[in-house]
Amino acid sequence: MAGQLSTITLTIPAGQSESDAGNFTSDMGVSKVLQHAIVMPSAWTNANLTFQISFDGIEFFDVCDFLGDPMMINVMPGSVILVPDNFAQAAQFMKVRSGTRENPVPQEAARVFTVFVES
Repeated sequence: MAGQLSTITLTIPAGQSESDAGNFTSDMGVSKVLQHAIVMPSAWTNANLTFQISFDGIEFFDVCDFLGDPMMINVMPGSVILVPDNFAQAAQFMKVRSGTRENPVPQEAARVFTVFVES
C-alpha cells in the first residue's frame, strides 16, 4: 500500500546559491521517501543544480556519483526533475544548490522548489 503524497518546499534566498534544508523525517522518526519529482521554479538564474544531503540535519555532504563527480542536473525553469530511485533513498535532509561547491551561482531572486514525498 502506498503512503500519502505530500510536499516539502526548499527556498534559495535572493543573492544566495544554497537552499534551506528540507526535513524528510516523518513525525515518527521514519524517513519519508523522496518521490519521483522536484518542481523547478519558473524563474531561474542560469546554472546547473546540485544537491547536498545530511543524515542528522547538521552536517551536509555533496551528492556525488561513484566516480566522485557531483550529481549535477542541467535544469530548465518551470520544469519537473525526475528523481533517480537510489538518490531518493539516501535523503533524510536535503538542500539544493545553484551551481557547484567550486562555482556557486547566486540567484537573482528567491527561488522556491516543491519536492514530492511519500510518508
